[in-house]
Amino acid sequence: MFHMTDFDHTKEDVSAQAASTDAPLAMQPGDTIMGKFKIVDLLGSGGMGSVYRVDHLFLDRQFALKCLNKQQANDVSWRRFQNEAKAASKLDHPNLIKVHEFDLMPDGRPFILMDLVKGTTLSDLTKSTGSLPVKRVIEIMIQVAFAIQYAHDQGIIHRDLKPTNIMVTAPETEGGKEGIKLVDFGIAKLTGIDEFNQQTLTKTGEIFGSPLYMSPEQCTGTMVDHRSDLYSIGCVFYDLLTGAPPFIGENALSTMMKHQTEIPLSLKEASLGANFPPEVEQIVAKLLEKDPNRRYQSGNALALDLIPLSQSLDDPKTQQLEIQRAALSKQGQTTQFLPRESAAPPKKQTGRNLAILAGTAIVCFSLGFAANSLTRKSETEPVTKPSIKEKVAPAVEHIEPFLKSNGTTRYFHFPAGMKKLGLLAFDERYERKTWLKVAIPPGRLIGFQAGEDLIANPQYWNGFGPNDFGLLDFGGVRNKGGAEVFSVIPRFTGLKFLNVGKSTFSSDELKYIDSLPGLRGITFGFCERVKGQDILTLKCLPNLNFLDIIDIKNGRLVVREAANLNNLRMLVADSCDVTDDDLAVLSRNKSLKILNVACNTKVTDAGIEHLKQMKQLQVIVLRGTSITPKCVDALCEITDLKELEIVKVQWTDAQQRAFEAKLKKRKPNVKIFWDEHVREDLSVAIPEFPWKGPWTNSDAVHNEKGIANEFDAKLGGGSEK
Repeated sequence: MFHMTDFDHTKEDVSAQAASTDAPLAMQPGDTIMGKFKIVDLLGSGGMGSVYRVDHLFLDRQFALKCLNKQQANDVSWRRFQNEAKAASKLDHPNLIKVHEFDLMPDGRPFILMDLVKGTTLSDLTKSTGSLPVKRVIEIMIQVAFAIQYAHDQGIIHRDLKPTNIMVTAPETEGGKEGIKLVDFGIAKLTGIDEFNQQTLTKTGEIFGSPLYMSPEQCTGTMVDHRSDLYSIGCVFYDLLTGAPPFIGENALSTMMKHQTEIPLSLKEASLGANFPPEVEQIVAKLLEKDPNRRYQSGNALALDLIPLSQSLDDPKTQQLEIQRAALSKQGQTTQFLPRESAAPPKKQTGRNLAILAGTAIVCFSLGFAANSLTRKSETEPVTKPSIKEKVAPAVEHIEPFLKSNGTTRYFHFPAGMKKLGLLAFDERYERKTWLKVAIPPGRLIGFQAGEDLIANPQYWNGFGPNDFGLLDFGGVRNKGGAEVFSVIPRFTGLKFLNVGKSTFSSDELKYIDSLPGLRGITFGFCERVKGQDILTLKCLPNLNFLDIIDIKNGRLVVREAANLNNLRMLVADSCDVTDDDLAVLSRNKSLKILNVACNTKVTDAGIEHLKQMKQLQVIVLRGTSITPKCVDALCEITDLKELEIVKVQWTDAQQRAFEAKLKKRKPNVKIFWDEHVREDLSVAIPEFPWKGPWTNSDAVHNEKGIANEFDAKLGGGSEK
């Protein structure tokens, strides 16, 4: 429980020291604070605060007590501290240090009581070595990605990720792997570091808010979102590999200007010649994009690229590369830096050609080599900067069909010349044999994700036939190729599923969809240029089995119209401002099997009363709504209910247990998910296209176990002979 402490000053209590002075308390071993914390020793200190090991006199347990130097002098500051600290205290993850209590010291300084963790900060770890081995860094960053994803899912932004805020802990078991712990969530904001006052600007390198790891948007003092943390992760990643962060100015202000205007040196350049796997260069460059929209959009997306890369680093060629890099590091070369003005822009990445997702084999084909597949074996050749000629493919008058047949087997055969045409995926596991010639497993469904070279050179679409794949993914495409990008859609008349989520697809381009006679599923999620009222004009709408409208403006209009869509079996209406009245209208639908109304805070128990009329519902996602445990009776009346997802509802542990017990008693076979659960199996939603692979969700969230299991498939690589 978190509350204001009743400060009972006694002669023995060091609190009395602050009764007549504004100076911070000087705490020494043996001192008792607030009658319950006994100082054991000082663990560390800096310009923004100090951390003490303390004995909790009531709990007979040791904790870490962090005291911030900044005094909260007014009610607004204190309320902000309370709100942020209370939010941080709710975080409970193996890679986060648990916060147990927060309050004000008698002298007005905030304090936070945390778990005491034995470990070493990344900053201390690299003091003697300068940098760490690539394999070790990647395994550390995978854990950081999971931790930051969890925090972001709870609505918490760290704002101050840096080596001193990441602790490395020893393996829990013999032969196990080291762990990491993130500390100080929200502290940068609490201490006023985002205000960039003159004092802050002159204190580069202090334990809070160092400009060395700040995102460009944070450096300008503008509003930041979770993607600011992804940039900071990139800075830490860079630091661990090269021995220093990407930008170092003469002072804090100069450093922040560099974050906003300069392109970082490649890892190879920053370490003066050390070779790194190309995939590592690409991942770090993407994390360090100035534009938040061009970075990784989530910690899970980063982890998806890091896990197979970690596995590939066991390859002998890569191990030899690491030996060479380590040798350079020992010579001191990884800690030397060239002027940033000499840096050339790294090759841009779209972030859409490095993914491998659950239960699928994604074949990265590259008209020559799979430059961006994280499952390929790393090369020791140096990474070269692309020329303008490499970025633009030559004009092509005629493209031979990519899909061929030798009589018994169908296969895609791609000519040499381009590097990032796109990704192929099958709905089940498949072992890749070659880069250029990809055999199609008999009876498999095929999906295709457009790559950046194809977007920039639309003439290569001519190599595909109208029925070459059943799923086409444009998710995240930012319309680099101009107006032609989405105009190719009508040619693929055999499409069953189209994903334009998180792209620049607009309502003006809906006309391209109506020419697809067999289309059964569409993902519009996060399309800022598509409005709900425009989706209602689609002629194909009555034929759809699947529809994703996450965060679509006026999406609730589509929810109401769904009452009349008799073929619709799955509706994803997350963050659409859906109300109980909308659910009352929707309840007339008798075909829906899966309904997601997550993050619609206007949905209450009254809305569930309406949903109980939909006896055919099998899966309901209610995370982030305003329901209470009282809705259990209505849920029990849904005859076919099999899965229920309830996350981020403000229930106590006792209420949660009582709810689950009552539901299980009446419906023992119902699965309850208290964490977000990924659903990529379309067999229920689209029976005629039972896709079980990637590229259907606009905002899929993978838990740690799920991601780890996604890379079981063996994906060999080689070149065609």
